[in-house]
Amino acid sequence: MLEPSIHPEILIADTDAELTQMLSTYLSLDHFNVTVVHDGLIAAEMLTSQIFDLTVMDLMLPGMNGLEILRQYRHISQKPVIILSAHDSETDRVLGLENGADDYLSKPFGPRELKARIQAILRRTTGQLNNTKMLRFGPLSYVASTDSIYWDDQQTALTGAEQRLLKRLMCTPGQCVSRRELARYALGHVQSAYDRCIETHISNIRRKLQLNFQGAPVLLRNLRGWGYILIASQPD
Repeated sequence: MLEPSIHPEILIADTDAELTQMLSTYLSLDHFNVTVVHDGLIAAEMLTSQIFDLTVMDLMLPGMNGLEILRQYRHISQKPVIILSAHDSETDRVLGLENGADDYLSKPFGPRELKARIQAILRRTTGQLNNTKMLRFGPLSYVASTDSIYWDDQQTALTGAEQRLLKRLMCTPGQCVSRRELARYALGHVQSAYDRCIETHISNIRRKLQLNFQGAPVLLRNLRGWGYILIASQPD
């Protein structure tokens, strides 16, 4: 697994030249190496030819839209992606998360908020907040050396945010973990009252486990109004 950069490499793909210049200048002050592109096809090409620690990408890009780029990128990398959109709609948020985005930010937003989300995600993806080497729960296991979750010996096809959610639940199986804590750990920010990011990620985890591992006994149980529990079998 590649070691994280001393100065993280960030790709920003957005058509707004004024916004990208402002974000590039602001992030550079904190020693981020920022690359800016304004075209979807160029962004897709750069993501296949270069390694970025994190990508910030608008949904509406000329040449190729952000969702299509994200779908293609997830075939080759699980590096974190933050989706931007001028449309604060649940549909856009759900589509972004279902296609592998780690976080979603609606325009307009402040550069401090974006920087805070970038830093929080990078801390989690580089393992700076958690030195766990191995976790096991039934056939599930988390291996730090590959930063991956496995079912028996087969690697799961989960996104970075989905892996962090399942890893957090694996730390305390049988105990309910609040949505607030799951959002803080997996996404790097507190979930608002109307934010459905955690629910979407949990739904994706369930779907992928059932699709790839028939008869999977591991279940994610919802405790309404509070959070989720990782349990070994269906309760009576």
